[in-house]
Amino acid sequence: MVIDLAFYQGGMEATRLGEEFHHNGLSLQCAQINRMPRALAQSWDQRRLAQETLALLGSDGPAIRQHMITHVIPFYEAPGFLRHLLQDRPEFCQIVLEHR
Repeated sequence: MVIDLAFYQGGMEATRLGEEFHHNGLSLQCAQINRMPRALAQSWDQRRLAQETLALLGSDGPAIRQHMITHVIPFYEAPGFLRHLLQDRPEFCQIVLEHR
């Protein structure tokens, strides 16, 4: 299962989710900014989504950090790291820009 909370302004043509769905049974759950999926709109709203997200991070935050976030980059290093991503194409799952 993939849970997608991102926004892809330019699309995701290189991501082959349809192929993964047919060959590997991938399940994709996603929500748009400011809108719940139509099938869930009656039982979910922005407040509930935020509350559940905070509860999930509170209960499983360390495991999420360990298994899903591969890079935490200080915000001021973002330009150099983005150049590294484009030039070297390192493996990653999730990149977080940290601002303190």
